[in-house]
Amino acid sequence: MIENNEIVGYEVYGSHGDPDLETVIIPEKYKDLPVIKISNVAFSGYSNLTSVTIPDSVVSIGELAFSGCSSLTSITIPDSVVSIGECAFSGCSSLTSITIPNSVVSIGNSAFDECSSLTNITISDGVTIIGDYAFEDCSSLTSIIIPGSVVSIGERAFSGCSNLTVLTLSHGVTIIGKEVCLNCDNLTNLTVPGSVVSIGEYAFHNLRSLVIGHGVRSIDAHAFGSCHSLESIIIPSTMRSIGESAFNGINKVYYAGTIESWSLIDIAQNSDGSDSEFEEYIANGALYYYSEAEPSDDGYQYWHYVNGTVVEW
Repeated sequence: MIENNEIVGYEVYGSHGDPDLETVIIPEKYKDLPVIKISNVAFSGYSNLTSVTIPDSVVSIGELAFSGCSSLTSITIPDSVVSIGECAFSGCSSLTSITIPNSVVSIGNSAFDECSSLTNITISDGVTIIGDYAFEDCSSLTSIIIPGSVVSIGERAFSGCSNLTVLTLSHGVTIIGKEVCLNCDNLTNLTVPGSVVSIGEYAFHNLRSLVIGHGVRSIDAHAFGSCHSLESIIIPSTMRSIGESAFNGINKVYYAGTIESWSLIDIAQNSDGSDSEFEEYIANGALYYYSEAEPSDDGYQYWHYVNGTVVEW
């Protein structure tokens, strides 16, 4: 690699699809200069590759670098790596565990998609962006913790993770992308931290329990529309926008604010101009406003907390 007309380091290239290579040891230096990047498509399609050693001189893992390495069972990403490119480990179907060190800032689109044997993913505090489709179809994954350093979780990042049961979102996450957990049928409980500003369309599929933290401002169309087992929901007073059919089948809506602040929320109608199902629930008496003190009989419904439990007045 060249900067200011001077060679500062080298990239590793491979011959595409070598059918026999089983072990790769990447040197830390070449011609007295550091090896700082694994190039795009470097070892793509090496279907017999089982072992890779990456030195701590490497800063970047390129696009498709190890895609289709279907026999690769483990790999250690050193804490020198800053970026993991698109599809870098896509289709590594024998990979069972991966740790993203805190040096990594971004995980590229589809970086680990179709890693169907991945059961353990550790994302260290330092990662800020999880790209679109990053872990899509990691069907053996059962739980994952998103650290507070992550700002954005991309579209369909965990879609098709059919055995995912626990998704922990730390305070710090601000954007949850479209269809982020589409077809994650076993994910039934979720807490959305108050740092989240926006929840994308069709984000979640089969939730039975949902907590939306104080601070969340926007829920896009159909975000929880397929969560038919959700019977009640608490809407924080910070909410300002609820998209078309964001919820379906809700019996009780507990709003953590006043009648006046509820009027500030833009609730989308259906595309044909008719009232959405959510609006119909509200019109049919599903809405409760928060009141710490016992309210007067003014025709509205109210709720409060008793020992952390929702209780209707």
